[in-house]
Amino acid sequence: EFGVKLAVDGVIGPKSIAAVERVHSKAGAQFVDAYEMLIKKVRDNKISIDDLTGATISITNPGTIGTVSSVPRLMSGQGLIVGVGSLDYPAEWQGASAESLARNAVSKILTLTSTYDHRIIDGKESVGTLVSIKEALENPVEHLMGGDPEKALALR
Repeated sequence: EFGVKLAVDGVIGPKSIAAVERVHSKAGAQFVDAYEMLIKKVRDNKISIDDLTGATISITNPGTIGTVSSVPRLMSGQGLIVGVGSLDYPAEWQGASAESLARNAVSKILTLTSTYDHRIIDGKESVGTLVSIKEALENPVEHLMGGDPEKALALR
């Protein structure tokens, strides 16, 4: 059983950390609903202590400010933190024209990093988590909706 913490820009502080609990038992749409509810609570300044507990995995997204990759730090009680970098073309292609990008089949990349507590998580399990995230991002219908496109359409 695990939960995921989210760092959210709040109204009264730079960041609020909220937790989506029991992630493993939520279907794609249920996770999205829980995520959106937490984001709204933080932005409306209605977050409670219960919303801040129950996570063993945290996600930090320095990519929103342009960071390509980072080494996130574990806080007390965390087993794993995943860092999400910016989604952009590789540095050597940043100034290329759309035509040149297409001709050379260059696509945007997203860097994922993780820091984990070896007392709790083995390196193989941490890498497996990153591989699972990568596969879910590459093929969300298959990995998050069990191959059912109707479930994917039900997200919104």
